[in-house]
Amino acid sequence: MKPRLLLPSLLLVAACGTHVTAPSEGDPTEAVVPAAKQQAPRPPEFVAVISSRNSKVISADFEGRIDKLELHNGGHVHAGQIVAHLDDSELQSKLAEARAQKASAQAQAARAGALAANAARKAQIERRLMRSGASSPEAVRTALSEANAAGAEGAGAGASIREYAAQIAEYERLIATADVTAPIDGVVQMVKAKEGELAHKGTAIARVFDPDARDDRLGTLALT
Repeated sequence: MKPRLLLPSLLLVAACGTHVTAPSEGDPTEAVVPAAKQQAPRPPEFVAVISSRNSKVISADFEGRIDKLELHNGGHVHAGQIVAHLDDSELQSKLAEARAQKASAQAQAARAGALAANAARKAQIERRLMRSGASSPEAVRTALSEANAAGAEGAGAGASIREYAAQIAEYERLIATADVTAPIDGVVQMVKAKEGELAHKGTAIARVFDPDARDDRLGTLALT
C-alpha cells in the first residue's frame, strides 16, 4: 500500500512548487505609467505696439467726486469737448466764505481809515492848541498814537483783503475746471476713472492719443 501513494504525492509537490506566469498576466516589475511626452518649444510671439507721438492726459485740477463721465476706450473726442464733471460744491462753499471774509476785511479797512483820519485831524488840532497854550504835548502824543494804531489796523485789513482776493481768484479758477475738457482731438485710451469715484488733484482720468501722429513699433513678448 505505501509504494502506491508515493507517486501521487510527488506529483502534488511538484505542482505546488512551480508557478508559470500566464501570458495574459502583467509583469509586476513593469512600469504602468506612460512616460511624459516632450513638448516642442513654442515659436516666439511678437506684438505690435501702436502708440502716438502726441498724447495728452486728462486729469482733475482739484479733488472732487466725478458726477459725470462721458469717456470710453476707443471713443473720439475733440479739443475743448466736455468729457467729465467734478463735484465743486466744496469749492463753492470755500468761495462764498472767502468772499464774506474779504467783505469783512474791507469794512475793517474802511473803519480803520476813518479812525486814522479823525486821529490825524485831532493831532493837528492838539498841536495848534499846544502852541497857544490851550493843550499839552501829552494830548498831541495821544492823538498821534491813535492815528498810528488806526493806520496799522488799516494796513492789516488791506493785507487780508489781498489774501482773500487771491483765494477768491483761485477758487473761481478751479470751479471753472469742474467741467473737464479734452486737451486735443484724438482717441480715448486708458480710462482709469469711474463715475461716482473721488478724483484726487492730478489724478489721471484718461489719456487721449492723436491718431494722425501714430508711432508703430514692434516688441517681443517675454516667454514664460
